Amino acid sequence: MVTTSGESETGPADPVAAAARLLIDLARTSRPTLADPSEVLVDVTVGETRCVVWCVAAATETGTNLSPREAEIARMVALGYTNKEIARVLDISAWTVSAHLRRVFAKLEVTTRAAMVARLLEQPAEAPKSLLTAS
Repeated sequence: MVTTSGESETGPADPVAAAARLLIDLARTSRPTLADPSEVLVDVTVGETRCVVWCVAAATETGTNLSPREAEIARMVALGYTNKEIARVLDISAWTVSAHLRRVFAKLEVTTRAAMVARLLEQPAEAPKSLLTAS
């Protein structure tokens, strides 16, 4: 268990959690008020690995409660990516993309990609900004 100080009961804090806290603190000090809750905070490529961090509003009880990965895949579907393209960009298998989409479809109570995007557009608080604005 992690305490508010970032230390676990058994020793030092998890390095990933510590890095996440550092990113959040950095974002808050460099941009005390974000213009958009889904604004990209960090977009870095190291070698062949890309890391993108953005702010998202906390899930509400009435919201769709998509995980960050599900929201990312839904955004990419809305941008026209195929499952194979999503898999290649995210360095996961196409089967994993399909599994995420099945969970998104179940949460949104839809059966098609188009219906998923339409449902997310009906719920602007839940949709990443890129779904709401034309490029």
